This record gives sequence, structure tokens and C-alpha cells, in this order.
Amino acid sequence: MLARREAEEFQRREQQGLGKPIISSEFHEHRVVAVGGTVHFSKKWKTFHDFLNDYPKIVLGKDWWMAEVAKPPEARHRILTWAFRSYEHFKAHVMTVAV
Repeated sequence: MLARREAEEFQRREQQGLGKPIISSEFHEHRVVAVGGTVHFSKKWKTFHDFLNDYPKIVLGKDWWMAEVAKPPEARHRILTWAFRSYEHFKAHVMTVAV
């Protein structure tokens, strides 16, 4: 049993790195994710990656996010640049595979 647990931990570190383990599960059609001492949940998050896409908006606040979106691209905070690039990558690669 110890060898199995060590193998699982090795695999987790290979996939997630040396940080704390990801705490994410499904409960009554909701994705539930724990970050620090806070539990987040949503029906629209089907995977942990869906949560990651929304997390900056949660942390920074919807008002701040929308104010940044309203700016021209070159004036936006770098976080939005990364978010938009991530979304474009998703549209180009993931959505085409799912169809």
C-alpha cells in the first residue's frame, strides 16, 4: 500500500509540480475547488481547467476585469493578454478536437 501511495505522489508531482496538491471534485453537478481556505464552486466548470480560466476574474474582481476588457488591447493589464491568448489557443486547438 505504501508503494502505491508513493507512486501516486510521484505521478502527481510529475503532472502538477512540487506545490500543494490540486483539490478539485464534482458534487451535485458542480465543480468544487479549494484554494487556500476558500472553497469555490460552479455548475459551468466541467474540469479544473475551466476553474483556472475563471480564477483571475474571481481574485481580481469582475468590475476590474470588465474595466480592463473595455480598454484597447495595448493598454490592458498583462493578465488579460495572457487570458485572451489562452482562450485563442483553446479555440484553435481544444474546440476543434471536441467537435
